[in-house]
Amino acid sequence: MSLESSKQLLIFEDIGTCATIFQRYEQPLTQIFCLNPMVILVLQGTKIIEIDHQKSTIHAGEILVIPAGTTLDIINLNPEDDSYLACYFTWESKPLKYYEKMRESLHSAYLEDVQILKNIPESFKESFLQISHQLTTIDHPDLVNHKFVEILIWLEQMDIVFSSAENLTLSQKITQLISQAPNQKWQAKEIAQYFHLGESTMRRHLANENTSVSQLIQNVRTSYGLTLLQTTHWNIEDIAQEAGYESGSRFAYYFRQRFGFLPSEMKNNYK
Repeated sequence: MSLESSKQLLIFEDIGTCATIFQRYEQPLTQIFCLNPMVILVLQGTKIIEIDHQKSTIHAGEILVIPAGTTLDIINLNPEDDSYLACYFTWESKPLKYYEKMRESLHSAYLEDVQILKNIPESFKESFLQISHQLTTIDHPDLVNHKFVEILIWLEQMDIVFSSAENLTLSQKITQLISQAPNQKWQAKEIAQYFHLGESTMRRHLANENTSVSQLIQNVRTSYGLTLLQTTHWNIEDIAQEAGYESGSRFAYYFRQRFGFLPSEMKNNYK
């Protein structure tokens, strides 16, 4: 089985995401916002991240752990004549709260900063990948939730514990809402109503956070488009529609504005 055939994207509502990234394109990705906690196992190649002008390198066989609300720059480097490959999980509130309840008598500190795990037990890496594979055949929400909790248990053995607390800003709450359905025709009025705010009040709060509804919508859609480019075999027109754009050209326009290169440049490097 080729590496590219292992690409997958599994999204479970209220639980989290499991995905495999296959990438040959080494274009830097700037200001990537991780709304939910994330764990990335690099399988092949090298990942370089930068946060507050501090660079770190994650090699094949190592794990990058990212707490919720982190913004970072990323470049995925390929080994010579080959491809970058990684598997990742993200967690939403349901498994985090479930696990918190399980371990309420324990007192491990919650993760606050990005960490790189270098000396990882082979049994954990095997379980990580096994669960990723198992999730392709599980459709019962409780069983899926159990699998996501299983990885949280493994992580705590390495002193990694995610908080379920959601101390989000308004822009982050709106990002979370839009992320549930990027291809929906979102309107500022309905978003304001969802948060029991007047539209003008919402816009004023967002202006104080140096953003706007339209910016948040484009950020979610282009970021989701990037994920689909990295984790699926879909063509650009299908990715555009799934991400909420009327055409591939509109998607390309906003994608280039956001990342500085065209989606076709990344897609062509998968061939």
